[in-house]
Amino acid sequence: MSALTHCQKSGEAGFTLLEVVIATAIMALAFGTLYPIFASIPSHLARSQDREAIVAYGESVMQQQILLHNWSALPASGTEGEWQWEASEVPLTGLPKESIPGRPLHLRVTVTDTKHKNASVSLDQILWVQE
Repeated sequence: MSALTHCQKSGEAGFTLLEVVIATAIMALAFGTLYPIFASIPSHLARSQDREAIVAYGESVMQQQILLHNWSALPASGTEGEWQWEASEVPLTGLPKESIPGRPLHLRVTVTDTKHKNASVSLDQILWVQE
C-alpha cells in the first residue's frame, strides 16, 4: 500500500507541493503590493507632526500680535529657528460704517519652514479693534 493511498483512505487531507507554491506566490504578491503603503507611513506621520508644529507656532505668533495691539506696526515679520513668520493686515472692503468706535481688522499670520519651502501655513482672524 502506498503512502498516498493510505492518506486517502484514512480521510486525512493535505496540500500538494503545487498548492503550497501557488499560495506562497499569491501571498508574496499581496505583501509586495502592500509594502509601499506601509513603508510610507512613517514619512506621512513625520509630515503631519511638522505641520502640527507649524500651526501651533503660527497660533502663538497670532496671539502675540493680538496681545501687542500695535496695529500700526503691521506688517511685521521675524525668524525663530527654522521658521519665518509674517503678520499682516488684509484689507476688508465693502463693510458698512458702524456707529460704534473702532474698526474691523483682518489679521493674517503666515509661517514658512525655511528648510522645506513648500511647508507653509496661513492663519486668519478678524478682530474688532479700538484705535
